[in-house]
Parts: sequence; structure tokens; C-alpha cells
Amino acid sequence: MVLTLICIVVVVLFLISIIFIPRKMGEKLAHPGKRDPEICFQEKVNQGVIDAQQYEKAQKEDFVYTSVNGYELKGTYILRKKEFEKLENHKVIILVHGFTSNHFDMLPYYDMFYRNGFDCVVYDHRNHGYSEKNFTTMGLEEAKDLEGIYQMVKSRFGEASQIGLLGESMGAATVMLVSSHLKDLSFAIEDCGYTSAWDEMLFVGMHSYHLFRFPYGNLTRKYLLKHYGYDLKKILPVKSLSECPKDLPFLFIHGDSDFFVPSKMLKINYDAKPGNKEMKYFVGSAHARSYREHVKEYEKLVLNFLIKNKIIKN
Repeated sequence: MVLTLICIVVVVLFLISIIFIPRKMGEKLAHPGKRDPEICFQEKVNQGVIDAQQYEKAQKEDFVYTSVNGYELKGTYILRKKEFEKLENHKVIILVHGFTSNHFDMLPYYDMFYRNGFDCVVYDHRNHGYSEKNFTTMGLEEAKDLEGIYQMVKSRFGEASQIGLLGESMGAATVMLVSSHLKDLSFAIEDCGYTSAWDEMLFVGMHSYHLFRFPYGNLTRKYLLKHYGYDLKKILPVKSLSECPKDLPFLFIHGDSDFFVPSKMLKINYDAKPGNKEMKYFVGSAHARSYREHVKEYEKLVLNFLIKNKIIKN
């Protein structure tokens, strides 16, 4: 009798879990908890990774980009000159933030480029920062938005401009998703991006919540498909990389102690990209910590990559 009751309780709890856990995971992916931009900026200042005075003195121009789906994305041009012309070989970097983050999280990167002749563009993804509310798609719709931002920047700075991308985490996945078909993209850098949204969801589910692929992963995928219309298995940065032009310079970066986006994904992404590419593991760094913990080494890596590919001069 006792054993029977125990079995009934276990079965009931299991049935409850397969109803509520996939829903919870799906909602967490579609509507993640977001970092407040002002608090994020102050944190970066307190950590010493943003020089607040220097940033305030920089020439800035806010913009609003209206996506093909009608929502508005908020962003900022950080300009070397307030009034600029469409010059030959004008250099621009678009910095793309990650999941739950916002454009202030990318400001530690901007100074490295700014000091080396780049104008910078930062913006907030849909459902993040100051941009309009929507649901997050792990790179699917975010990639379409980035493509639009790229075309806007190209139009603003001129067709002859050299435009590069640097993305972190989901931003890195977004960069990989668009890099195969952006006309005249000069270079791309991805830091701790995942191979596929499906593999990333399974890894986080197992590693952080001890949830098995079946049934929880499969049911979460079905929940997102039913309620939000996108399929995690079709968000494939690694496939997009395989379709990149061979002559597109691509730099792959990952911390070797990343237990959010597993470090092994770096080599898989690297191997998928044909032609011109480099890769680097940063020893001891967890997720999205490589630059913050290895500033000089990171900057040297990026600048040598840009010099090698004739984006900047030595």
C-alpha cells in the first residue's frame, strides 16, 4: 500500500513537472530578466572597466532603428568627430550585447576600437535595455535586426566604410548568424557564442537545472514553437559560419572556464568557418569574462588581427 502511494505521488509529480517546467523554461528564454541600463552603467564604472568622464566627453548621437517587424531599437553612435564626412576607409565597429544584457555592457570594448580610429555603434536588442518590449528569440529575429542596423550604419557612414562586428554571448551568436550574407562586411569577432540555440538550451538545462533532454528539452522546444513561433533547432550559428566567404576575417574567442556557453563550442564554430580565421582560449575565464580579466592580452590579440587583415596600420 505504501509503495503504491509512493508510486502514485511520483507519477503525479512527474506529470506536474512536464507541464510546468517546460513552460517556465520557455518563458525564461522568451522573457529573460533584464539588467537595468543605468545600474549596469554604474556597475561598469565602479568596476573600472568604463571611464565615465571619457565616455561623457565623447561625441555621441542617439538613434532609433525601426525593425522590419515594426518595433523600435534604441542605440548610440559614439563618434570620433561630431561632424563627419563619408570618408574612404572610414572604420566602424558595431558592438552586439548578449542575453539579459544591454548596450552598456559592451562599452568596455569600445575604447579599444575608439583609440584605433573606429567610430562605434551600440544598441539594445529587442526586449532589452531601452528598446521596445518584445520576446527574445536567441538570435533568430535579433539577426534580422542586426542586418538592418548594419545597412543603416553603412548608409550613414558611406559605402566605402570598413564595418566590423563584435558580439558577446547571444550577441556573438547573432554576429555569426548574419556574417554569411552581409555584403562587404570587413571583419567579425565572436566572444563566447553558442553553436546552436538548441544545444545551448540543453546544456543550460542539464548543467544549471539538472533537467534531461527528454522530456524537458523537447517539451520546451515545443512550447516556444507553439507560443512564440520559433524553433530552437533552426537557430544555427554554426551552419551560418559554414556559408561565410573564405576571405572574411573571423576571430573566435572563448574563456576556457565557461560553464554557461561551454568552451568546447569555440572549436566547433571555428572549424565550421572556411578560410581566413583565428581562435583563442583565455585561460581561467568564465562566461563573457575574457576581456575583463585579460585586457592587455585581449587587446593585443584583436589589434594584431586587425593589422594582419589590413583593417588598421601597425
